[in-house]
Amino acid sequence: GSSFESPDMSDRSVEANVDYIRSIVGVPIETSRICEVLERMQIPCQISEDDQKATVAVPPTRSDVLHACDVAEDVAIAYGYNNVPTKVPSTLSDGKQQPINALTDLLRVECAMAGFTEALTWGLCSHAEAFENLNRKDDGSTAVVICQPKTPEFEIARPSLLPGLLKTLYSNQDQSLPIKLFEVSDICVLDSTTDTGARNERHLAAIY
Repeated sequence: GSSFESPDMSDRSVEANVDYIRSIVGVPIETSRICEVLERMQIPCQISEDDQKATVAVPPTRSDVLHACDVAEDVAIAYGYNNVPTKVPSTLSDGKQQPINALTDLLRVECAMAGFTEALTWGLCSHAEAFENLNRKDDGSTAVVICQPKTPEFEIARPSLLPGLLKTLYSNQDQSLPIKLFEVSDICVLDSTTDTGARNERHLAAIY
């Protein structure tokens, strides 16, 4: 047989391109300086012989460092945001609210003026809450299933807002009547025509 120790306290190796780190930080920081600031963030670093790649040993205490962008973020934090010179972006644009969000805000106001209380529920739910409990059949082409969920309550991305609202109603049965709840938020369904294989839809649900 085989044996292993748990939890695994060994370091993880993450690689990041030096030019990528410099582009994220916005400063042509020297490779030796990159190693120095990462040491201050408790992340030992080694630079390749051609000075193009930084390999960091991520300790188990730094579970937030997963990708090269996390390494670049730690470099920027330790280097000091105040030490990064400010400059005007090369592209100019006027920010504005997305039309779907503008419509959502109007719907929230109308529902609130009608006496409904807004609920904000989880984006994940169990398979039973989305189908069996609602007397719905799962056709296998609707729900986005979570791989290796940490809890049975978060097995799929919600294909409807009803499960969350019904759970909220159940938890507030002792409140005085009438109980009027609504939620305007995204649901997630499978869609083979998209790059990710799924898409979000903005839905409105209410319970009275």
